[in-house]
Amino acid sequence: MSNRVKRTLTVLAAMFALHAGNAYAVPFAWFDQFDRGDIAVGPQLNFSHDIRDGANGFRAGIDSISSASLNVVLSDDALFGDLPIIGDGQESVSFNFDGTGWTSAQNVGLLDVFDFQFDSLLMDGVIGISIRAVQGDFKFLSSTLVVTGDRAAVPEPMSLALFGTGLFALLAFAARRVRATPNR
Repeated sequence: MSNRVKRTLTVLAAMFALHAGNAYAVPFAWFDQFDRGDIAVGPQLNFSHDIRDGANGFRAGIDSISSASLNVVLSDDALFGDLPIIGDGQESVSFNFDGTGWTSAQNVGLLDVFDFQFDSLLMDGVIGISIRAVQGDFKFLSSTLVVTGDRAAVPEPMSLALFGTGLFALLAFAARRVRATPNR
């Protein structure tokens, strides 16, 4: 094989290696809403958020998560709130995320929004949530999960097939040219 052919093949192999090694990631946000309507909750409510569903769902092991925020909306189940005479007393709740342990108790008023921030808690795209009544009971209104991260681009199979076919054609052309050249 001549030096020129070797150089050409080396350049082609280097271009292929550089092309095959690039993985492009774009910033992305996934959302999940859990809303079972106005339900009165006794001692405990368990549910989960799953951002893996849908055409643009989170792909564990491919996409990456940089942060997540959870917004849980609860309300007092009494018509008159926590007034001692006509209400039902103060409700308080605590939260548990994926078995990490219960948070400290927090009071629930007429309409309270509890916000939580997570870093790298959702590596598989699912988070389990438990809310328990520490005192009294409450109404669960909704829960919204917003996750931000990077969505990795996966090359299309046709693009890779076209690139491979072109590379094969160049190699075949180079080999044919080497065979046609007389030895000196």
